[in-house]
Amino acid sequence: MTIPNLAHELPEPKAFIFDDFEFFDSSSQRIYDLSPNSTSLVDYVRIRWRFQQNKENGQKIPFKRDYTRPDVCPVLAALRISRRAITLNVPPNTPLAVFSSSSVDSAFRHITAKHIVKFLRRSAQAAFNLWPDDKWLNSWASHSIRVTAANVLHRAGMSDSYIQTRLRWKSNS
Repeated sequence: MTIPNLAHELPEPKAFIFDDFEFFDSSSQRIYDLSPNSTSLVDYVRIRWRFQQNKENGQKIPFKRDYTRPDVCPVLAALRISRRAITLNVPPNTPLAVFSSSSVDSAFRHITAKHIVKFLRRSAQAAFNLWPDDKWLNSWASHSIRVTAANVLHRAGMSDSYIQTRLRWKSNS
């Protein structure tokens, strides 16, 4: 009788996992304690993109804390994402993009492209006072976030090279 080997490896996730976020203080010392008490110590986060469409896989980009605008600070956002995953007991090599679930199977569910599109379309509907069946809403997709970010940075007077680097684009289009 042949016994099946059930110990197979899962494919590496393309989304962020715990190891992709490294937090540091202002002296560049790594911070491992992500409890709320450590928030004031965190000065920057280095984020690793293990998989990118531009093929620059493994790229690490540091983001400095924005002390003047905490509502849009990428460091505080990374802390919230990490803490949420810790609170919901997300395993270490599992994507961090999760939300609380009342499911019997798990305390969390992964955020999918479908969730993002639904949220973006509801947000666009509210922001632009559109009807739920407005055909214009169909043009909103998960990639809309990057396109909007490029437009916002351009209108803020940032150079094309800055926008291209920050948004991890290789092409000039």
